[in-house]
Amino acid sequence: MNNWFFIAFLTLGAIACAHAQSTETVVPGVKTTPGVVTNISVEQLAAALAADSAIHVLDVRSIQEYVGGHIADAMQIDVLQNEKFKAEIQKLDKNQTYWVYCRSGHRSLIAADEMIRSGFTSVINVEGGFNAWSARKQ
Repeated sequence: MNNWFFIAFLTLGAIACAHAQSTETVVPGVKTTPGVVTNISVEQLAAALAADSAIHVLDVRSIQEYVGGHIADAMQIDVLQNEKFKAEIQKLDKNQTYWVYCRSGHRSLIAADEMIRSGFTSVINVEGGFNAWSARKQ
């Protein structure tokens, strides 16, 4: 009996995943799936900014790191200030796409996951973070 329940559960999960709709972003070939963090490169972020300068970029590093250099027009909310981060993201439009970065990509993945768990529909983690952004050929 337990095996049948397990098989039914897996089947329903597979059907639900198959029906999840991907949404194209401003970068051709970059799609997001509701409830799933999408990972992209800094080159893809640069292409997105070139295509649409009004995209929502979120820097989740400390204010000191942000002041030391950041991507133009990025909002700053420190993910390590856990309660403040949670409160601040609640003020954002959960139906917009957010491109999230930190120094190297670790904190941004934590922030992106928290945003998805908080109901955001489209969150993109920038792999390599500001280090990769600063090092890329322009």
